[in-house]
Amino acid sequence: MKIQPAERAALNGAVCGGRDLRLPAQLSEEQYARVNQILVAAGGRYVPGRGAHVFEREAVEVLAELLEAGEVRTARERTVERQMFPTPAALAEQLIDLAQVRVGQTVLEPSAGDGAIAERLAARGAVVDCIELDADSAARIRAGEYARTVIAGDFLRRLRRPVYDAVVMNPPFAGRQDLRHVEHAEGFVRPGGTLVAVMGNGIMGDGQLLVAFRQRVEQLGGEFQHLPSDAFRESGTVARAVVVRIPVPSELDAPPPPPPVAPGPRWQGLTPKDFGLPEEPRQDGLFLLEDADELGTPPFDGFGFGAPLHQTVNRR
Repeated sequence: MKIQPAERAALNGAVCGGRDLRLPAQLSEEQYARVNQILVAAGGRYVPGRGAHVFEREAVEVLAELLEAGEVRTARERTVERQMFPTPAALAEQLIDLAQVRVGQTVLEPSAGDGAIAERLAARGAVVDCIELDADSAARIRAGEYARTVIAGDFLRRLRRPVYDAVVMNPPFAGRQDLRHVEHAEGFVRPGGTLVAVMGNGIMGDGQLLVAFRQRVEQLGGEFQHLPSDAFRESGTVARAVVVRIPVPSELDAPPPPPPVAPGPRWQGLTPKDFGLPEEPRQDGLFLLEDADELGTPPFDGFGFGAPLHQTVNRR
């Protein structure tokens, strides 16, 4: 939705204080309706008792973003663009059950959207952290006060740290984003933990990467469950989806390290250079004799086949 010059003028005259934004009083009914639509699309709601549109974050930040962008995306536009379809309550409970989350465990919900899963995780007694790309959605989660931490940023750019007992997620599907998100999320689960995610039905295709992913999940003892076609109907889509459960091997389940290589003889691998000798043998000091010389040196003694020279001398 483009911000027209008349609406821009009204927004320029707004007064911000904390999370409140107050519009100028001299707006026409038509102009106010249009500006109100813009502010609601930006995440605000009008509170009559305060005479202001109230946001989940600082109103001056929202206003600056609107004026800079010159447009605002409606909720529908954001949903289509981000492929963010809220997780229905029943499905969220199913995911948490499948992850076997217990009271006191730490759980991450990446690409958390509006926190539909995180809120139910917290209600189960889990300690929840969230990562969400959209700043307004992250602010709504933060305002709910059920998450320990909320990071507004791109989950795929976060450094992988295996510190969570579980990751429970409903990532975007389009363009194989679900596969990238799930593979990245595995790096956040501690050994012995579990990852449970909703994925698009396309993950069951026969592409090389898809087949390799499913084989790896099966080798780890994981599973895929097909969801009914109407699983996301209340979220405004009929996208077919599956749920994947991936157990992360514990240290005891990890393959044993290879046995140590037995050391060879102490002289193995040594060369003449290790003894201060030239690497190539010198040949100019060798000699052959047909008969013993005047000192009695036997034939071939230069090759060490005869008696040592000093023994021959001593015998003389």
